[in-house]
Amino acid sequence: MKEVNLAELKKDFDFYREILRIEMVSIIENDEPQYVLVPFEGHKSLDSALPSRSIPLSEFEKKLDSKRDTSQLEAAVLTENNEPQIVVLTIEKYRSLRAAMPQRAFHVSELPEDVIRAILDEEIPDNDEWPDAEPKSRES
Repeated sequence: MKEVNLAELKKDFDFYREILRIEMVSIIENDEPQYVLVPFEGHKSLDSALPSRSIPLSEFEKKLDSKRDTSQLEAAVLTENNEPQIVVLTIEKYRSLRAAMPQRAFHVSELPEDVIRAILDEEIPDNDEWPDAEPKSRES
């Protein structure tokens, strides 16, 4: 996880905005993480822990300039065009979520039944629906 202090985040928010779409970033103050910014996409496990407050990314960026320290930040879902983009969590909330969702690797022969069921229930898009798919060639 990338670490950044609040001053750095404020100074170059556009740069971090792009990073936040794909990578978690922790906001550091006094050498300690205070908040974690998590890309919304791909973290469906956060659904039950999402902050109830939702604010546009542009508003968050404006408010960020007026913050003197991380104690003035708050947990929120940051949106763009009314779509969730980034989740801001306190470090305590993030740590409790991590502790509640331990990750474990399995050999395929040891997969629990619920994991097998989830894999089998997952819809796999057609080859041409993948973002980097090559167009199908037309056969005459």
